[in-house]
Amino acid sequence: MLHSLSTTPNELGSAELTLLVGGTPTPVQATQSYFVYARMAAAAVGPAAQRVTLLQSGECGDPALAGEPAVDADDAEYTG
Repeated sequence: MLHSLSTTPNELGSAELTLLVGGTPTPVQATQSYFVYARMAAAAVGPAAQRVTLLQSGECGDPALAGEPAVDADDAEYTG
């Protein structure tokens, strides 16, 4: 049997967790930077084209990095 939380959503410590606890996030809500799980939840119920957009824009958790080429370990240079 599930019991309700004795805490309010704003006391969960994470905006993404609060969003997920409130139900399935909308695509607009899920497109915040680093909201990986919210993007996955919104993509799970959206149309195929929207799923692709949500999941691709969430690469590495930062939409600014979407589409950036991956670093090949053989080409990387150690500078330390």
